[in-house]
Amino acid sequence: MNQRNMPKSSIDQHFEWSSTIYPDNYTSSSIYSPDLKYSTYYACSDNKLRKPFIMVAGWGPHADKSVINNNQNWPASLGQLANQFNQAGLIENLHDEGFDIILCQFFPPNAYVEKNAELLEKLINLVNTQKMQNESYQENIVMGFSAGSLATRLALQKMEYKHLNANGPHPHTKLYISNDGEHGGANVPLGLQHSVEYLWEYEYNSFWVPNPNIADWSLIDVNPFDLNTYALHYILNAPLSKQLLHYFHTETGSGSSPGQGQSSMRTSYLAKHTTYNHSKNSHRLGYPSFQRMISLSNGSSTPAYDFSNYSCDHFPYPNETGAIFFKQNGSLMGWVDRRFEASFLTHGIHRVFYYEYKQLFKPWKVECEAVTKDPVVLDNAPGGIIPIEDNPLRNVNDEFQSELTSAPDIIKDHLFSFTPTVLTHDIKDLSSGLNNGYPDYNFKVRKLMYDNEIDANLNIPANASNYFGYPHLGYPGNHYDYTVFDALFCWDENTEHLVGNRKDPNEYAGMDSPIKPIVKNFLVEEAEHDFIFLQNLRIGFFARPNYTYRVDYEAGNTILLGNHVTQKTDFVDLVVEPNAVVDAQAVTEIHFTPGVHIKSGADLHAYIGDITCEKSLSHSSSNSSPENMASDNSEFRDVRAEDSKQVSLFPNPSKHSFSVRWKEVAADEVIEVRILDLSGKEVFKKRVSLEEPIVHELKPGFYLVKLIKDGVCTTRNIFIEQ
Repeated sequence: MNQRNMPKSSIDQHFEWSSTIYPDNYTSSSIYSPDLKYSTYYACSDNKLRKPFIMVAGWGPHADKSVINNNQNWPASLGQLANQFNQAGLIENLHDEGFDIILCQFFPPNAYVEKNAELLEKLINLVNTQKMQNESYQENIVMGFSAGSLATRLALQKMEYKHLNANGPHPHTKLYISNDGEHGGANVPLGLQHSVEYLWEYEYNSFWVPNPNIADWSLIDVNPFDLNTYALHYILNAPLSKQLLHYFHTETGSGSSPGQGQSSMRTSYLAKHTTYNHSKNSHRLGYPSFQRMISLSNGSSTPAYDFSNYSCDHFPYPNETGAIFFKQNGSLMGWVDRRFEASFLTHGIHRVFYYEYKQLFKPWKVECEAVTKDPVVLDNAPGGIIPIEDNPLRNVNDEFQSELTSAPDIIKDHLFSFTPTVLTHDIKDLSSGLNNGYPDYNFKVRKLMYDNEIDANLNIPANASNYFGYPHLGYPGNHYDYTVFDALFCWDENTEHLVGNRKDPNEYAGMDSPIKPIVKNFLVEEAEHDFIFLQNLRIGFFARPNYTYRVDYEAGNTILLGNHVTQKTDFVDLVVEPNAVVDAQAVTEIHFTPGVHIKSGADLHAYIGDITCEKSLSHSSSNSSPENMASDNSEFRDVRAEDSKQVSLFPNPSKHSFSVRWKEVAADEVIEVRILDLSGKEVFKKRVSLEEPIVHELKPGFYLVKLIKDGVCTTRNIFIEQ
């Protein structure tokens, strides 16, 4: 595990030039026919694609009028997206490990999920063709951000289905990462949605009608009110918005039996995941199954609800009585009093929006009202959050204020939840009915936030993590009872959606949080650049008949094969099917352990050799444990294959102690020893004299030993016996 410095330069310069993929029967870019722009940051100086890491951007506040998009500075360029996605140097770290970073963006970004998935499928096929032409068979990693993860999910699932059922190309992908993907549904509070519709129906269309004789009204001087209202309505009702939102305003209304539910477009979209299930997908229906899947969420996982007075340990729960996030009173022209109010969903308060007015000497009259039926309080669930002042919907408050002669009673500067963690991870046993309507789901209690198998089985929440990587699953092998994902990652504080900034409840200002380097390190290790764990795999199984599946595994340090070499997956054997051709190459070591089955007819080559290429940019390397990566900037020269005869551990295997031999280093000189388990967690650290016995209390298994002396770091593996 190699620690890199923060980015050496602005990352956007590497994504200045882009190519475009167009859909079939393309006419012009629109929500009905989007295109896909992509750019590649190559790892090697020959600019040949070999080791793809595809990043897929998500939803954007796009309208069909250029004056609106220009005012919002949208769409963002690929370079701007790269800077946002380069959290704690993620892109540079991946690049330094040899990954070719492919950044792609749908345009417009709020078209149908199905349309975006079609384009991404074309890109994956193009990537596979190019890398195989370069004699590389390393499997892809595809990471979808927010709504981009929905397109990724559907694209991979369709490719799998077509490969097995219609002889389509294989996706050749080993890992799908969903970063704040709204698989269970996203949220814009219903009160806010109805506010937008009120502005559109009762204000915009009643007082201003576009001139049909003007070809492009964006070129003329238009009242900003008209632009804001048009933009809000367009954005809210765009196809991707309808397919994302768990509750949609068209499914609510007034009357004795109001509804509450999803748009019919979301229902239709979700049905496609059932359509594209295939015969070999039996354990996570509705999701791709050829590769491993992990789900990331920046949001909270340990909610502490107190809806009696709306105070909570987890910002940003609103503290106004009744959870009202928007309320204004005023008069129009001095003879009509007006009231507007919008609120979060709360039990006992089913009215989420209303507008009423009172003419002089007459009673109050309700002009517009929206109520719900048996609301589930999703909008206050823990999850990625967006401050209203940083979201296009902030204009709702401005527009209502423009309708009144007085200032609003409640200002707009508090936050609302956007994508709850529990929905991001698509938790299967979530039942709001058991919690009085609130999705009060505790990841620690459900054994999803533990550092190791033993702690998960003991199930003591006090021993759980605040944020976590592997295994975070309830072993043995029953985690699919909770979620379709092989692994989850979340944090027990709220942060901004995707960005990972913590919010200061006193200032509403973005604060860098520990989550950025933690997520970065988690993802870089998941990419398996230095250590590859071949476990719980049936290589070649997910391929159609008479198809040869070829794959390369290249590890900068070690490859381990077996059924218990890591806690990253279930403890299941590695099987190489007869139709598989596998090249496993490591710089230092390859370990075959129990649980490896190579079937007759399979072709597996395992060998030691250098995998480096001439980097497109020179970089320095440093090493530290994951816990210290955010602050430890000490630089070490990473020594690998060339020192294989200089440094050794003995005895190896060992039980309770071992020593270090380092040729050309005196026996009394002091070195630093760091020991990491296979999940990347540092479990031992000490400065010792050379050949001094290193006494430890490590559990049986494989460990990585880092040895540091005078700026030189070398790594060795050791096996601890019972």
